[in-house]
Amino acid sequence: MKKRSKLSIIIFIIIGILISAGNVFFCLDYKENIDDLTKESIEKPVSVLFDWQSNMINKFINNTKMQLRSYAASGDVLNLLKDPDNPELVKRCQEYTDRFFSNMDNWEGLYVEDWNTKVLCHVLPEKIGMIVRKNDTIEQFRRSMTDDPEGLYFNGAVQSSATGKYVMSFCQMITDENDEPIGIVGAAPFLSSLKSRFDEMDMSAVNAEEYAVINRDSYIYAYHSDNSMIGEEIMDAQLLKIMDGLTDEDTEGSYTHEGKLLSYKTLPGTNYLLYMKCDESKFVNNDSSLDIKFIVLGAAFEFILILLIVVSIIAICKGSSVKGSEAETAVNADEAAVQDVKARVTETESETNENE
Repeated sequence: MKKRSKLSIIIFIIIGILISAGNVFFCLDYKENIDDLTKESIEKPVSVLFDWQSNMINKFINNTKMQLRSYAASGDVLNLLKDPDNPELVKRCQEYTDRFFSNMDNWEGLYVEDWNTKVLCHVLPEKIGMIVRKNDTIEQFRRSMTDDPEGLYFNGAVQSSATGKYVMSFCQMITDENDEPIGIVGAAPFLSSLKSRFDEMDMSAVNAEEYAVINRDSYIYAYHSDNSMIGEEIMDAQLLKIMDGLTDEDTEGSYTHEGKLLSYKTLPGTNYLLYMKCDESKFVNNDSSLDIKFIVLGAAFEFILILLIVVSIIAICKGSSVKGSEAETAVNADEAAVQDVKARVTETESETNENE
């Protein structure tokens, strides 16, 4: 009887342990699923906004390049670059430049330079005759265009020396019939034309605290949600860590740091990086409350299970004790009966002897 009771207790405990283990694994799987859903709920709107920003910037760049090439296609520009000292050609090209510029929306500058960066025509008369780049920078500037398949130099956001405002600087190399470079045409749309498009974006979906377009070569902000940061050198340690770790394979990603979600994506075809900083807690508040409720529910389940095991063990032990007491009582009763029989037999034998 005792062996059966012990076996029942062991079996019940094993079943309880297995159920508890199953509950733990279920909780872990549930938590992993919640984490995946939370990650997706954060990364999806960030990815959508990055795609929107990428498309908007690419559209802006491509439109500017198309307009600049349209300007450069004129025979007035090509003829002047072949004969830059001809005053008649200078006059005709300047008139053409002014006419073309009058149809541009939100541009600061439009100009023609020879291959030595001497300004031949410009919508700002005070710029004519200036040599823009000196010997220490001109070779790198030329190389940036000769190495580019489109012959384009895009310097991103820079502060204009003429107006002090930020502009997007574009330069296009011009070649002769022999495909030899003979000059440059340049344009400078105001950065405000791009900023106004960024400002139209609804950033509430990602709780963005900061977003920027970064020049990966110069490590400066080509655009920033805080206008005072535009053109400034990057000093943020976490952002520098992202930029230093970029490779051809690592073009986008995100990670958390001190409660902030840091996301980035390179802009294809350029040397620019899109960057965004968001408040992670605003994404996960609802999921966190759900986690707490589930943890409380799991703990309650485990408590009830343990309580049932303890109660069952006590009940089994009490049952065993009662059955043992009943058996002992029965044995004692049997022994008393035997002793009574023996006494009667002895008494009978004594009476018999006396009668004889």
